[in-house]
Amino acid sequence: MNKITQVVLATVVLSFGLGSTAVYANQTAGKPGSQTPHKPGKHGCGDKCDGKIDIVLEVPRHCDLDVETPQLTLAQTTGGNWSDAGFFNVSTNAPYRLNINAPNNLRSGQNSVPVSVTTTRGGRAYSGAQSSTKGQAHRWDVAATVAGSAIAAADAGTYRGTYNVEVRF
Repeated sequence: MNKITQVVLATVVLSFGLGSTAVYANQTAGKPGSQTPHKPGKHGCGDKCDGKIDIVLEVPRHCDLDVETPQLTLAQTTGGNWSDAGFFNVSTNAPYRLNINAPNNLRSGQNSVPVSVTTTRGGRAYSGAQSSTKGQAHRWDVAATVAGSAIAAADAGTYRGTYNVEVRF
């Protein structure tokens, strides 16, 4: 019986020893405390071990619109027309477009007179997309003119209109 006891005891010790070794091997191959073995990533395991980390910075679009002339008061010029000019500045960090809504008429109650409004930059009329200013301002000139003949036919009153500008990305 002594031999049978020794064989049983040896089997139990051997089984316990191998079982604990298997658990220990699994724990060291994965993360500490993990029961799963190491699994190769996208780059696998072997003699080539490299990878990458992408670094991303997103800079949001930004715009400053400064209306430097908040009102144009038309006055008679030497040519007989009535006009005035002003300007606004746009500073952006991305290409942009101007959404301009200029009046075609100035109104006083039920009366109106036609007005011509132009928007220019560097002497050229606005025509569409503009480049980024990278912190420096683009100056936009706005001029309003009413023909002298329209004034001669107009009733007395204060005629008004609104020029709206919006910077769009």
